[in-house]
Amino acid sequence: MIRNAQDREWVTPGFSVKEKAFLLEYARNPDLQEACRKAGFAEHVVSFRGEVILKKEGAKQELALIRQELGLDSTEAMGKEEVAREFRIIATASVQDFYDEFGNVKDVTELDPEKARAIKEVKRSVHPRTGVVTVTLTLHDKVAALQNLGRISGAYAADNDQAGAGDVNIQIVVPGGLGGL
Repeated sequence: MIRNAQDREWVTPGFSVKEKAFLLEYARNPDLQEACRKAGFAEHVVSFRGEVILKKEGAKQELALIRQELGLDSTEAMGKEEVAREFRIIATASVQDFYDEFGNVKDVTELDPEKARAIKEVKRSVHPRTGVVTVTLTLHDKVAALQNLGRISGAYAADNDQAGAGDVNIQIVVPGGLGGL
């Protein structure tokens, strides 16, 4: 059983210890940011570091081998389409989906199972004196879901050169030339 990155033989050279730990975590749970955190990357890089590692030569081959060694069926890992589908459910969820015609929160058993996936948390509390039950329903972040759908679909590529190298040319004009510095 593979417990950490040192427990296996790596086919592709050139991965750092943290990158190997990331690939191992990502094979178990395909959440890029969480895998980066568990691998020990600093919080300020978890939003992009996983994508960089996955683009390295041999990363996909190593992932496939790790999944095979862990006994994970390839269908257990979420692909791009499944991730986009989950984000779509969150992005299209409406508060109206969770309330009945009287303005009360529907019982969980009455909800459409697919729409219920947009729910992050349900809290029930009872007021100690009055006995009034309060139900608080929290949905996953709709804006974040929309942004992630945009990234997955490449909608932002034209704005930020997502698909390209990302080079930016900057021209600085110093009055009086460099001698004025």
